[in-house]
Formats: sequence, C-alpha cells, structure tokens
Amino acid sequence: MEALNFADSIDYFLDRHAKERLIAKGYISEYTQENYAGHLRRLGRYVSESICKTKHPKNWSKKNADERKEDVDIQFEKIEILDITRDLVEDYLVERSKSNKKPTTLNAELYCYRSYFKLLSKRFSNIENILDGLERARFKRTESKHLVENHVERLLDYLLNLDRTDPYQSRNGIFLDVLIKTGCRISECLNLKLESIVYREEMIACVFFGKGGKVREVPLPYHLDGKVINNNIIFKENINEYIELHRKHFLKGKDSPHLLLSNRGNRWSDDQARIMFNSVMATLDLTTYNYTPHSLRHSVATHLLYKGVPEREVATILGHASPTVTNQIYSHTEGSKIQRGMTFGF
Repeated sequence: MEALNFADSIDYFLDRHAKERLIAKGYISEYTQENYAGHLRRLGRYVSESICKTKHPKNWSKKNADERKEDVDIQFEKIEILDITRDLVEDYLVERSKSNKKPTTLNAELYCYRSYFKLLSKRFSNIENILDGLERARFKRTESKHLVENHVERLLDYLLNLDRTDPYQSRNGIFLDVLIKTGCRISECLNLKLESIVYREEMIACVFFGKGGKVREVPLPYHLDGKVINNNIIFKENINEYIELHRKHFLKGKDSPHLLLSNRGNRWSDDQARIMFNSVMATLDLTTYNYTPHSLRHSVATHLLYKGVPEREVATILGHASPTVTNQIYSHTEGSKIQRGMTFGF
C-alpha cells in the first residue's frame, strides 16, 4: 500500500481508529476523535515550521507573522509521515511543557501520537513505530480541591434565593444544582438532554454519559439526611419550571435535544458555563479560593466518603472505572479535613 502524506494520514488514522474502537469497545467517542485530530495537526504544524526554518533560515527571520503562517500552511500539505522523527516529537512535547501544559495533557497527546504510529506502522511497510518505548511524563496526583462547609452553605443559600423567574437565572441554577447534587463532570452536565432527566415515582434522576462511553443513572437524593428530601422536591420543581417555561427562551425557534442552552439555542459551551461559575464565585466572595466546577464534584465525593458511603458506591455515583480510582484520588484527604469541610447535607 502506498504511503500517504501526513495531512491525508490524519483522516486515515481517525477512520481506522474509530473502526477499531467500535469493534473492541462497541462505541466511538467523538470528543476523543476531535482531540486526536487537534493533537496531530498541532504536531504537523510544529514539524512544518521546523522544516521552514531549516530550509530558509535567513528568509524566515525576515518574514512577519502572517507570512510565516502562510509558509507553514503550505508546508503542512507537503510534509510526509517520514519527516516526523522521534526527536521532533520529543522536542515538540518539551515546547508544550514550557507553555505550562499539564503532564496529564502531555500524556494524552503522547498517547495519541503513539497510537498513530503504532497503527500506521502495521499498515505501511515503510513506516516505523518511532515512538515505541517512549515513556509518559511522570507526575504526582494533586490533592482534590473541595469547598469547605461554610462555602457550600453560601452556595446553597445563593441557589435557594435565585430569581428562578428569570430564564438565565433558572438555567444557571439548574447547572449548579446538578453539579452539587450529583457530583457529575462539567462535560456530563452540559451534555444532558431532555431525555436524560427521568422520573421514578417521587424520585428524579439524571442519566449521564461519562468517560469511555459508560452510562450511569444518579438519583436525587442519593442519601437521606437532614433537608435532602425537601431539597429534592425543590429541585424537581425548579427543573420542571425551567423545561416548561424558560428553556424555550433560548431555543430561538431552533430544535435542540440539550437541556442547557446558549443564547443562540445551541448546547451551552464549557467556556460560557465556567464564566458564569466564576461570576457566582465572585458574588459569593470566593474568588481567591480558585474553585472550579470540578471542585463541586470533589465536594460531593468527599461528603459521601465522610458519611461512610462505601467506595464502590461512590465510584458508581461518580462514574469512576473502579473503586481503586476513587481511592487513588481521595485517599490522601485526611479525615479531619473531610470532617471540617463536609458536614453538610445537600
């Protein structure tokens, strides 16, 4: 089989990778496919720029940013897979690390490149698996950051006093409600669809599609202490009001399956949701603590573990691959920290 140039090989790799995943796992992650495409294109542009600099160093130094970009665009379409060497990949990852990319991000990129060369080396005789044996970056797992008790109480009071008659406040409130009541990931929350909200007699639940294509249903409430039952009734009323009255404000005549929508009737984006979250943290005077939407996930997990919920059940609620993952993330959290931080009921 005749070898492809690098640009064409990206589509070839993504197509073959998707088919292999479908056979092996029974699903295809569009998010992973998009990430792989981005990783490979960035690597290709880095290699293209290196070639441009090497071929015409004097001319390159005289060109402005637009001219350099044009040269890289042209070179990108010309580079061959064989132009990409192990040294170039390592140099590229070093450059990425200097731009404060996290080790987890670099490892994800390296995994993509290793998969790319492994697959192509099996299908093209002139292509070697040049990254075979290249090790991942080593890193320590940082302590999970959760909200302390009085900060959670501030957030719960904020949600209780929201003007839910306003479409934006209603939507924002549902977003925060789901995060703090289920411990879901922000991507899972934003990917919720109308059909993801299910009713079981007096119980309401969210169906999440998590990492690795795993599906889980998280009922509300998932524990029965204090004011949880009343909170669940309030949440049910709030989400029904949003769906029946306020969601259509965002649709703008469009037809969308997603629960949380942008001003243009599209799925509410990660960036927009984070901007809103940061605004709420500023309102609550919590900006200096650098909380993120993921901090609410850690808060739920830490609270459940403090309440004595078995790790296996917590892993199921959070969508972890196994209780081992849950233990790795939260085993470092001292009991005293958990007790100080998470004695509330939501």
